Amino acid sequence: MMNARHTSSVAALVFALSAPVDLAAQNLALPSIESASSSRPNSVVLTWEEAPQVAGRDYGNFYYGSWDPDSSSTVTVDGDYAGDCDSRVRITRKPQDSGIGLVTEVFVEYFDQTAGTGFPVTAETLSTRYAETGYALNSEYGTGLSVRFSSNVHQPTTGLGGGLVTVRGLCTTSYPYADYQIVALNTVASLADTLQVLVTGPLPEEATIPEETLELSITAAGDAYAIMDGMEISLQEGPVSSGETAIWSANYLFPPTGKVDFDVEALAGYHIWRSDLPDLDSFTLLGEIIPCASRYTFADVDSSSMLSLDYDPAIRSFHLEDRNIHRDFPYKYRVTVFDLGFLGNEQNEVYEGISPATEVLYPGRDSRVQSMEAFVVPNPYMGSAPWEEGEAKVVFTNLPPTCDIQVFSVSAELVATFSHGPGNPRSTSPTTVAWNLETDRGEAIAPGVYLYRIEGILEDGADFGQTGKMVIAR
Repeated sequence: MMNARHTSSVAALVFALSAPVDLAAQNLALPSIESASSSRPNSVVLTWEEAPQVAGRDYGNFYYGSWDPDSSSTVTVDGDYAGDCDSRVRITRKPQDSGIGLVTEVFVEYFDQTAGTGFPVTAETLSTRYAETGYALNSEYGTGLSVRFSSNVHQPTTGLGGGLVTVRGLCTTSYPYADYQIVALNTVASLADTLQVLVTGPLPEEATIPEETLELSITAAGDAYAIMDGMEISLQEGPVSSGETAIWSANYLFPPTGKVDFDVEALAGYHIWRSDLPDLDSFTLLGEIIPCASRYTFADVDSSSMLSLDYDPAIRSFHLEDRNIHRDFPYKYRVTVFDLGFLGNEQNEVYEGISPATEVLYPGRDSRVQSMEAFVVPNPYMGSAPWEEGEAKVVFTNLPPTCDIQVFSVSAELVATFSHGPGNPRSTSPTTVAWNLETDRGEAIAPGVYLYRIEGILEDGADFGQTGKMVIAR
């Protein structure tokens, strides 16, 4: 576990409290504290998974240059961006000659800022063949991110004889709109008779469009045959007559001289909040985690908070330990995500994700100290205790895992009976149970000296019994 880093500048933390906007309205996944436990008598450990960076976010920053985006394929980004900082991904088409069985190659560049300026931090070439298929982006850059393209091929409206013609793939044409055709060269009763076809494209609508032809022998229904410009074609069963023709069209994937930019935005970080007495519903900011600076850096608001942070990259989980607390005092915690200028909004706008708070926690020992007896605190009780939550309370501590407690007056009259153990609402830790200084009839006890008897079972199964005395002064 790495030690907390203290900071003397908390301007960003104070600012973040000024006008938070609920990130839930942005459909962003929020962190949820998986566990909150007292690993030591004066310590609380919080565990939560890293919040998905991309879930629910919108990619609207596509740039097509001077081309009409309505005539091209659409680009969709899927997955979870695991980067630490806001970044830009740029996709451009690689120049390709027309040919048989091509795949579409795109060049992907990664920039360490959303301006997309300067040299990319890394780049790669993706070979894409099919529409609506996710192609994974650089795993070192953005684990879980993939890009997919919508089909730029429009199916023929007519088939060949009784069989439909199906064209698949991502066409590599550089023209905004291009036609292709398939023509039957012989007559067959079925495809098993071997249909000879001629595929031509792009059709010569203007002199600058090259034209290629390909003769195929179709021997079975449904078989896919590679044709020009990165497409493949298949036919369904049926009789075909010589000269029958089917025509389809294709748009460019996206402008060959244009580019597609999209931003992947990391959350600015996490805020850690804690509430304590006198108001458990009023939370105070303890500090923040800023992943872009370092996943392992925790900036404290107050250096006396004594927090330390551990991050497990294998399971993308945070563990935060708070040691500046008091045993048996109540606390609640909350972890929120925050962002500045969320999705390109104004930089003076703070977006804060409101996540659920923990249940009330009472730090205490996980197991009793065998060398010590059970005891009551405070003893004597002088009219109030500093940990009280609106009612009188003393705590029996250093108890065995399960036990029953009886309270008697000095004249041996039974005053109250209660139990300690897992699931008991009075038990505030594995070794402590609270008593509200009321009789079994719900009446406040009078000042005086009281005796108590504890009977239970130790961890090793042995019987436990102890008698003690406490003083109540109101």
